[in-house]
Amino acid sequence: MREPQLSVSTAFSIWWHRQREEVGTVSSLCRLLVIIYEFLRDCFPDRRHQRYGDMDYDWEQRVNTTSATVTWRTRLLGLLNSPYQPIPPDQFRAIMSDLSAHLAPDTSFSEFTFIDVGAGKGRALLLASEFGFRGIIGPRASSFGCLDPHILQSSR
Repeated sequence: MREPQLSVSTAFSIWWHRQREEVGTVSSLCRLLVIIYEFLRDCFPDRRHQRYGDMDYDWEQRVNTTSATVTWRTRLLGLLNSPYQPIPPDQFRAIMSDLSAHLAPDTSFSEFTFIDVGAGKGRALLLASEFGFRGIIGPRASSFGCLDPHILQSSR
């Protein structure tokens, strides 16, 4: 079954009404100009190359979690809501290392389920699989604006 798609015009309308309520019309127009500028700037080849900066992990794992391959539509919707940004592998591993230091003695990640709400392309889920969680769940926020009914799940 195909997931319903949020149109760019509907997303813009929702964004515009929310912004006007929060900051007023003039500030909303300024924010809109910033979004348009960022979107157009990201269309240039050198910016696309920058989005491929996190390609090493994808190459090693033979996956596609990079932000470079998201469509113009997804990028625009992201600027109006929340842009897709995969976590850098080193940063994720550092967070997990710090977190493990705070676990009670004789406790391990194998006693927990890792949940990443808004999992996007699933990079954090793949990285979490390195830590031996009992389960890994990653519902992503769909472009429709609610949790995707297709939940990526993995159990050890």
